[in-house]
Amino acid sequence: TPNPKTGGFCDLGPEEPLEKEFEKAKALFQSIHHGGSKEHEGLETDSRTCTLYEHMVGITKYILEHQPAQALDQFEELSRLAKREMGLEDEYMNAGFTEAREDAVAPTKETKPPEVVFAETERAIYRHPDHVWNKSPLVEPPLPASYAGNLEEDEEEMAAIPNLCQQLALIEQSGIGLGREELTRIWLALRFLWKVLQEDVTKLRFWGKIYGQKSDYYIVEAEFEGDSDPSEKIPGPWDEWRPTKPPKVIQEQDTEEFKAMLLKEETVANMPVEKRVLINLPKNKYKPPTRYPWEPRGRGLNRWDYFVSSNLGEDTWVRLPIVKPEHVVAASRSVHLFTGDLNAPVGDLPCGVGVFPGLEAHYLRAQIARISSGTQVSPTGIFELNEEEEPEEGEKPESLMMAEEYEPLEFADLLDPSNWVHHRPFIYSIGRINWLSSKKAAAAMKTIEAEEEDEEEGATLQDDNEEKEEMEEEGEEEEEEEEEEGPDLLTPVDEDNPMKPLGRVGESLLGHLNSAPASAWNIRPSTVLLPVNCAIAVVSSSRWPGAYALSRSTTLVNVYLGWGNKFLSASYQSPRLQSLSKEFDDEAVGLRETVDPTVQQEEEVRLRKEARRLAMAAAAEEEEEEEGDEDEGDED
Repeated sequence: TPNPKTGGFCDLGPEEPLEKEFEKAKALFQSIHHGGSKEHEGLETDSRTCTLYEHMVGITKYILEHQPAQALDQFEELSRLAKREMGLEDEYMNAGFTEAREDAVAPTKETKPPEVVFAETERAIYRHPDHVWNKSPLVEPPLPASYAGNLEEDEEEMAAIPNLCQQLALIEQSGIGLGREELTRIWLALRFLWKVLQEDVTKLRFWGKIYGQKSDYYIVEAEFEGDSDPSEKIPGPWDEWRPTKPPKVIQEQDTEEFKAMLLKEETVANMPVEKRVLINLPKNKYKPPTRYPWEPRGRGLNRWDYFVSSNLGEDTWVRLPIVKPEHVVAASRSVHLFTGDLNAPVGDLPCGVGVFPGLEAHYLRAQIARISSGTQVSPTGIFELNEEEEPEEGEKPESLMMAEEYEPLEFADLLDPSNWVHHRPFIYSIGRINWLSSKKAAAAMKTIEAEEEDEEEGATLQDDNEEKEEMEEEGEEEEEEEEEEGPDLLTPVDEDNPMKPLGRVGESLLGHLNSAPASAWNIRPSTVLLPVNCAIAVVSSSRWPGAYALSRSTTLVNVYLGWGNKFLSASYQSPRLQSLSKEFDDEAVGLRETVDPTVQQEEEVRLRKEARRLAMAAAAEEEEEEEGDEDEGDED
């Protein structure tokens, strides 16, 4: 039995023959369960109530089988791994060990190599729907109907998915970072995604790959009919996501301040300086930034759906949410490295930008919109404006169509920046591709919020909106807001603003201070050793490293491979802070700083105020009683 006098060691009694001592020691070890005798008294030995004897047997068995040279130095580690194998980590492992042990492996447990796990994850994209694993498809001639149909041309698939064989060949020959094996897996994953969606989309395109700290994002762009609903076959977990709203603070009206507001100007002028100054204190004129409504699905930045996967396998694709102006504006004012977890919170952004209003999935969608708007370019003549789609009043055309008669440019012309144009709309500073004034935005957001809120919350919201309307009416005398200017569709890339180095801080790769501005685009041939008909025109963006446009003959590829961040030419400049308020001029008013009152003085003032309040309440009651007596007398 345990002996508290010896610090927990057990007294086995007088010496006995060795066999009996061994039996006693074994019985003692078998009686000691994990967690102590009080918690496990009377429990039988099983997989969850391991004894000390079983634990020592497991360690000894491992040492005898593997014969490690450093068994004595690694004894604690062997003990820890043996406990993990018996499923005791949750109860045991927190005592004395602080390092992470998720990657620890039980010593006698067989684990799958990472290659096997990777193959099982992506096995779905390598199989035919009717194929049985470990069985040859060509068992007996003739070829089964299902396989014969797979060899025929699928017109719908050919229209939805471009000729990836040619595009992947251009990417590989350009040497921009994707190998043949990875390109093949992307191609198969794209075909697998189309087989799932099919009638829900009209076209799929491999948009690119964004690197993350834990895992990377493979991104596919999908076109769909303008009035269609999102596909339910691929989940969109963030469609109904809303940021948590802070609790509404109800500010109580200060009675003294309210009384001062009712005073006449003559009364205020006759008041002492000390009281008059307290009445005319400056008011906070800060107004929160205007919220702009997001463009509906099928319009503007939400004209395309984007599907993301970190593993090119089955059931790993998810659909990103629609992008909102606040996401684009916040993303344009900060730099954030992707973690690889779409549900990870972005948190506080640096330099006073504030908290990002969403998760990493929303930040990723905003960066995709920004990168697409600034880097999707094509040779002149491939696209033309869609005349069938008429933009609404105040909106710019945002839809293009392939030119019916396109004559490919000569290779020498493809190396000229003036022959490359933007075919995605420009994003204004408000986070939309269509300009909207702040007044119209406030009215639109009021309608959207009223539709989303419940009836009870809608009443409160209506009261708040009435106050906002009054504030807006007060500011109607201000000048009309000027519309921001931006480039139109099919604007040549040589008209983009050049990259200007800011100095030697950080040693800009584009040049030093006082050097000539660097071009926003770099154009080069893929090779100078082979004939011109084998070369590819490679257009890369200096503003968004990793954005490429590749062209040869009639083939065009736009792809992005990077970290999803804009290039900061030399040193980062934080956003300019708002103007500071002026300091209070106490000398101009003639105020004197007084000594802080003591606790007794404050208590006396409080008692006087309380007595005054009670006296006023008593006087009010007397007046009510007198008025009541007069009313009774009149009735008589």
